[in-house]
Amino acid sequence: MAEQYGPNAVAGPVSRRFEGKVALVAGGGRTPPEAGDGIGVGAATSMLLAREGCRVAVLDIDDAAANRTVKAIVDSGGEAIAIKADVSVDTDCARAFDEVREAYGTLDALLNTLGITRSRRSVTQFVDEEWTAIMDVNVRGFIHTAKHAIPLMTNGGSIVNVSSADAVVPSHGNATFAASKGAVNSLTRHIAVREGYRGIRANAIMPGAMWTPIALTKLGTAVGADKKPLPASDWEAAREQRRRITATQTEGTAWDIAHAALFLASDQARWITGQVLMVDGGASVIAPWDVQNKPERKLADHTLRFVE
Repeated sequence: MAEQYGPNAVAGPVSRRFEGKVALVAGGGRTPPEAGDGIGVGAATSMLLAREGCRVAVLDIDDAAANRTVKAIVDSGGEAIAIKADVSVDTDCARAFDEVREAYGTLDALLNTLGITRSRRSVTQFVDEEWTAIMDVNVRGFIHTAKHAIPLMTNGGSIVNVSSADAVVPSHGNATFAASKGAVNSLTRHIAVREGYRGIRANAIMPGAMWTPIALTKLGTAVGADKKPLPASDWEAAREQRRRITATQTEGTAWDIAHAALFLASDQARWITGQVLMVDGGASVIAPWDVQNKPERKLADHTLRFVE
């Protein structure tokens, strides 16, 4: 299906709803364009925040990736800084948020967009080392960032954690990843309840099957095996399959998640907290035996793109 700009394409008028605000995006680094089709959630979220007037601290363990996002923002007239940090290490997080304090003095939003997986192993194929690596980033990392972000949110704020549909709609394999994202959902609700008196809200987003650089690895990995990239020759078939399993018969991208994250982080969502939002094109509500029986979509699939 031919790609074209739709009514919700990123290259439209903006509200500047984050004017004067400061956000930190954990996992905001951008993969090189040649590394695969699409853009990651962290980079997309960082770029949209900047486009809405926000000053953005782009945190990533990969300094080059963080600087690629910052360059895209600055080249488009926005303001951002790159911070290299490993969120699984508490002292690294403490230093990162000290950099935010020095640069901007305050923080209005924390968006945890990172997450790792190592394989598609089931419980019976469980590997201790894999559990430690995934939990250190996907859970411990989210705790560390919240721990150091909350004291900077002196005027209230918003925390948006990117979880996964795997937390409630498990796939074959990915047992440890699914468990880590279930923990993210619970952690998000705890923060919402515990920190509400500070004027801080916390919500989570569960993305469905999106087309992002990380999808190339997940799709190429066989059940019970270590990560393996999906060959480029298989990309189109994989994208068509992902499109067909949704109710809207459209393919999700990082921009779809970024738009949801921006809403939850904004003042428009001031009375929304402790919620876990599924963003999956309706895939999770379709009976699996009915996927092939849906009528063909009548409208073009408008792919969201950021125009730099």
